[in-house]
Amino acid sequence: MKTCVRRFNKSIFQSIALCFVLMFSSNFVYGEGIKDGLSIENVHIFYFVKEERLKVMFALLNKGNKEIIVLTENLNTGFLDDSGKHICEIGAGITAKYKDYKIIQSLYRFDPVTLKPKEATVINHHVKRKLVDIDEETGLIVRYKTKENFGKRHKVWYGSIESTPIKPKIIK
Repeated sequence: MKTCVRRFNKSIFQSIALCFVLMFSSNFVYGEGIKDGLSIENVHIFYFVKEERLKVMFALLNKGNKEIIVLTENLNTGFLDDSGKHICEIGAGITAKYKDYKIIQSLYRFDPVTLKPKEATVINHHVKRKLVDIDEETGLIVRYKTKENFGKRHKVWYGSIESTPIKPKIIK
């Protein structure tokens, strides 16, 4: 039992250490976009071919002079091809209806985080999906987006920011 616990603790420590190395290493490609004080930076993309899974990690930084509330979990994902640019859009604010009733999503489902100036949070997003037109030479733009109607209703940051094209690391 003790050996099992030690292995489990060691694997958790290794996973946490890997996340910090990947997020704060200067050896990786850097992409940045900024809107209303919110910046997307330090973007890393991994595609696991056998698992058909995409892992996207990035930092959201508050470079403005007021607090910003961002959404960090259970985010929706869409893939777009815009004039030859490949875009992975991650965000919130889907609108739906039931009969004549608007369906309202809960803010707390998305784990809101308040960022004061000079604070940041990390988004670690996984998508189970087969991507056939992505390779190590294909630039993938990561777009973080919260729809205006959702943002205004819940008083959170809304808009769209995106990274520069990032070449994914393909893991076979």
